[in-house]
Amino acid sequence: MLSTIICRHVRSEGLDKGIAEGREGVLTDRGREQAVALAHDLARYSISRIYVGTYVRHRQTLDTLLAMRAIPVIETPMLDEIHQGLLTGEKKARVRSLQRSSGQNFGQWRPSGGETRQEAQRRIVTYYTAILEESPSGCLLFLSSAGVISGLLAHLLRRPLAARTYAELHPSPGAYSMFSIDAARHHTLRVLNTTAHLRRKESFRTPDASLPRQLMSL
Repeated sequence: MLSTIICRHVRSEGLDKGIAEGREGVLTDRGREQAVALAHDLARYSISRIYVGTYVRHRQTLDTLLAMRAIPVIETPMLDEIHQGLLTGEKKARVRSLQRSSGQNFGQWRPSGGETRQEAQRRIVTYYTAILEESPSGCLLFLSSAGVISGLLAHLLRRPLAARTYAELHPSPGAYSMFSIDAARHHTLRVLNTTAHLRRKESFRTPDASLPRQLMSL
């Protein structure tokens, strides 16, 4: 049996500032706490391989989990966030305003020097599909950013590439979804953008490096 976990990085500085964050954005103190809670929750699964974007906040999110368990990691720009081009570092409210005022289709609007949502969705779906083709079994973790994840979830759940879809499928920091996948590559959704692990009251500590439901059928 093959399964995938599709996870967003935990809280980063760009989220607190409300900006279209570039690749160098780092975790906040709250984000580092979330990373510990996320790692303890993901430790329940027998993750066989991790695929992660190249942004600093992506790898920082993984640090605690990798301190708990030795898991092979593949870092790839295919899991990087939608490229905002010259609008990187601008307030997200301004980015949204520019997109609406352009009169262009939600999926086809391109910030100057950047990437359309349609292109980003095609990028992640192509990569995800290729990984599944070479992975007959195991539990694969994909760690990325909200825009790319929303596009992948829209594809897997057969939803249109539209603003409403992105709003409904937008993962919170540290949220993850999980799918079971049969031999024909049909996906069964087990968990959608859960953050239950971030709301628990347990007190977690950063581990020492030596420490060892079905909802929808597609």
